[in-house]
Amino acid sequence: MMNTHLPIYLYEQFFDQAETDAVALCMSRERFNDNIEINEFQAGFSQKIGVPHSIAVANGSCALHLTMLTAGITAGDEVIVPSLTFVATANAVSYTGAQAIFADVNPDTWQMGAAEVEPLITSRTKAIIAVHLYGHACPLRELQELAERHHLLLIEDCAEALGTTYAGEQVGIHADAAIFSFYKNKTITTGEGGMVITRHANWHEHIVKLKSHGMPLDRRFWYEMVGYNYRMTNVSAAIGIAQLAKLDQFIARKRNIRDQYQKELRNLPIVFQAEVPDSASACWLISMTLSSESVRDALAQFLLDRQIQSRPVFLPVQRFPMYADATWPTPAADRIAECGLSLPSWPGLSDPQIDIITNAIQLFFAETPT
Repeated sequence: MMNTHLPIYLYEQFFDQAETDAVALCMSRERFNDNIEINEFQAGFSQKIGVPHSIAVANGSCALHLTMLTAGITAGDEVIVPSLTFVATANAVSYTGAQAIFADVNPDTWQMGAAEVEPLITSRTKAIIAVHLYGHACPLRELQELAERHHLLLIEDCAEALGTTYAGEQVGIHADAAIFSFYKNKTITTGEGGMVITRHANWHEHIVKLKSHGMPLDRRFWYEMVGYNYRMTNVSAAIGIAQLAKLDQFIARKRNIRDQYQKELRNLPIVFQAEVPDSASACWLISMTLSSESVRDALAQFLLDRQIQSRPVFLPVQRFPMYADATWPTPAADRIAECGLSLPSWPGLSDPQIDIITNAIQLFFAETPT
């Protein structure tokens, strides 16, 4: 039976009058180029995460690049990243001239842990980037201990994990620095946008300079280094302020959606991405594996025929030509990439829409030999 309702998208922005009012207020200010909204967004974000300072930037990739530069990553260094991540994680390492080293992931949680990272550490290793894939937390405690034991920097890539907790605390505060993304499909969005947080005061000062052409805060139009124009706009920050106020509501709804999927699909031959112990996912994308690539692709097409979007999970980064010289095997990441599928996960998804999706998946398995 075809879905006669409107298309059900993988992800949609969830806006109401609050975002419109915030932008209108921003646009109406006499001093439009003052950083009123940016300062307010940064302060609100710091309060939500539990850190002294946050640095708003143009997007998550900028945030990663600034963090790599400030960490002193340079040509000749190696940085260990998970194979199963969005390509921006590895690209930020490459921007500096360093080499990304790709670690496999746990087949249940899809996360990179100490067991996957430690065999890859060499005398050239400078840092580990822990990516909280799809809003699920990495096993941070073991990665922290590993980094300390080998005198490595630990960076958290929280682009997909705003609101995720580990050991009762927000992810992002367990490392030397962390980055977040506010791209249009993230849990909260500013259209494009990102944030950097760090525990180091000197890193904070350096990132603030770097994002604005190398200019210090206390001396206008004086430049102390080669910097970048990685600043967030006031309009983006205004949207972010309104979105941030809804974060807890969004995450509660997304977790509820995850629970409904797992309940309704529990007797089918699918396996949902698991959480690491002592963590609570923000459920950015609710994802699962099927028995094979052909079944995954057939299910995705079956859903699309019913106007329901889904998406294959990320490919291992070393499959891309610029990283194809990576030699360490990643069988778990390869398997997840071949069989993994993400379902509609945005907070505005209604219960009737979830019923349509789960009924369609149940019908697929009833009709399709697997």
